[in-house]
Parts: sequence; structure tokens; C-alpha cells
Amino acid sequence: MQPIPPGPACQSCLMPMSSDRNGGGTESDGTTRSIEYCSNCYRNGMFTEPDITVDEMISKVQARLFAAGVPEPVVERNLMAVYGLDRWRD
Repeated sequence: MQPIPPGPACQSCLMPMSSDRNGGGTESDGTTRSIEYCSNCYRNGMFTEPDITVDEMISKVQARLFAAGVPEPVVERNLMAVYGLDRWRD
């Protein structure tokens, strides 16, 4: 099991930006890297799943963390953090 890396996280899915193999999503010019969103969530200045709900994102995050072998208490703590991410704030 790998610990969740510290540092900035995607403001849509909570993935550590240091884990993004592409170095972050891209802004509308297609080359400038986003410092807020990962490449799974954001490309060319748009969300890859613009209609996904916060609850659907939480399900995806949960599945990804469990698949990575993250213990349930850590998963649950991280899932609650998704609600506070920039994308999901009202």
C-alpha cells in the first residue's frame, strides 16, 4: 500500500498533483498546465466530465483509493474532503 502523497491536490478529484503523470490538466491553449486540476479531470480549459456530480466523483475516488489498497478509515477521511474542493463549493 502506498501512502497518499502530501502536497497540492486536484481541486476536482483530490488526486495528488505529484501523482499526475502529465503534470496537471491543460488550460484552453492546450499547453499551459493547470495548477488546480489534474489531467484526468481537466483538459483544454474544460472539465472532462462537466456533468458529473460531487456524489458521482466521490464514488470514483472511493473506488480508486480502495483499488490502491488505502485503508477504509483513510478513504473515508479523504472522501469527506472532496466536498471542500474548489470545484464543488457552492
